Amino acid sequence: TDRVALATGGIVLPLRHPLHVAKAAASVDRLSDDRLVLGVASGDRSPEYEAFGVDEDEAGELFREHVRTLRTLWSESYPELETSVGRLDGSLDLLPKPTAGTIPLLVTGHARQSLPWIAENGDGWVYYQRDLDGLADQIEEWRTLAGEKPYVQVLHVALAEDPTAGPERVHQGYAAGSEWLLDHVRDLREAGVDHVMINVRKTDASRDTQAVLRQFAGEVLDEL
Repeated sequence: TDRVALATGGIVLPLRHPLHVAKAAASVDRLSDDRLVLGVASGDRSPEYEAFGVDEDEAGELFREHVRTLRTLWSESYPELETSVGRLDGSLDLLPKPTAGTIPLLVTGHARQSLPWIAENGDGWVYYQRDLDGLADQIEEWRTLAGEKPYVQVLHVALAEDPTAGPERVHQGYAAGSEWLLDHVRDLREAGVDHVMINVRKTDASRDTQAVLRQFAGEVLDEL
């Protein structure tokens, strides 16, 4: 492709070395001509921290440190850095640099940070499915803190074969037909959501996956 954005849902920064993340992301950014959007998170699975030998109580601090490290590596030549995972003394540089000098960072969930910190240090906020009343209040708070930085909602959709099927709650989303889903996405837009990350599922395991995706494309994407 040459137009479709490339995005990560949520790289767990405290469990990854920031030099590797910075270089890999900058390489993809260059190869895609400035189309990478980096979702970053702190993770919420304790066994993963144990497996990597990282103290989960330090996850919030590590997340902030790694964000600062990524920004520095992308924007400065031969940086001098002291971090908890290593030291750069100014004799080495990270190459390539991102096309635009940085890469958009969208914070997924709270990442163990305050909302003011996310608004100041992130380029957008990805949050999970909420009822419309609570969503409007949350977006209002986000706009007060972050201005026009994008608000993104994750929505899991188990698409019913019957377009008229009503909604049933599933984890982080709904099982529903395309007609209800269209109305719901329009309600999200009206509430102020800038982007929706839709995870399409099957309501019936026997249904063909490609058929479900074709239905989603024709009955939902084409209409939106």
